[in-house]
Amino acid sequence: GQDGSIILWDSSTWEKKARVNVKLAPVTYIVTDERPSTSNFYSAKTLLTGHADGTINVWNIMTDQIFYLYTLIAHKGKITSLAVREGTIYSGGVDKRVKIWDMASKRNT
Repeated sequence: GQDGSIILWDSSTWEKKARVNVKLAPVTYIVTDERPSTSNFYSAKTLLTGHADGTINVWNIMTDQIFYLYTLIAHKGKITSLAVREGTIYSGGVDKRVKIWDMASKRNT
């Protein structure tokens, strides 16, 4: 949200499961990937948050907790789109660039 916090909700009950209060730029995009990875690098539940400062934070969701993994310095200006699939992150920003990231190496490919 605008305060930089991340809240995990149970979609069947609408109950709050977890909240992380972090000092981050406002969140502009959020996406999850709940499919199993073939690389065994990340858990079956990965959360990505794109921010107004052009960074992407990668999180791991475990039951009722959210764990920070790492940050990518991705774009000049806010993140406008994000997707994740099988260990690869796809990002777009107001800088009119699309980037592809390998989650294992944390590098733009």
